[in-house]
Formats: sequence, C-alpha cells, structure tokens
Amino acid sequence: PQVALPDAGAVAALAPDLHAVSRWPYRGLIVTAAGSGSEADFVSRFFGPAVGIPEDPVTGSAHCTLAPYWSGAPEAEHVFL
Repeated sequence: PQVALPDAGAVAALAPDLHAVSRWPYRGLIVTAAGSGSEADFVSRFFGPAVGIPEDPVTGSAHCTLAPYWSGAPEAEHVFL
C-alpha cells in the first residue's frame, strides 16, 4: 500500500511497527508527502520487512508508483525526484 502523509517532516519522523508490516499480504509499505522546498517535489520511504528490506528510502519501484501519483498534483508542472 501507499500512504500520503501531511508533510515531509511526518515522513521523516515515521517509525512504523516493522513486525506488523511484515505480516501484511503486501511486498511493502510506501510512505510519501509533498516535498518541503525546491529540491524535490515529493519525499518517500519504503518499508519491506517481509522481503528482507526493513527500509529502503530510495527504492526505484516505489518511485515508479509515486511519479505518476505526484505528477497529477495540481501544482506539478514537472516532477523532480
């Protein structure tokens, strides 16, 4: 699943229960929020403990999902990862 949080700070502060996430019937959890400045349009973190990846903050497969999601944002002219 993919979860959008209110801001980049909430994404950075997130401390998910990885044991609980590992029991979900999904490969992992993508957490995202709009970027907080001109460096990136969005931020993200990926948690995949069920597949041996406690956290991968720059996973390409998550960005493949998130780029179309964030490019649909009203203020998005170009999406910078």
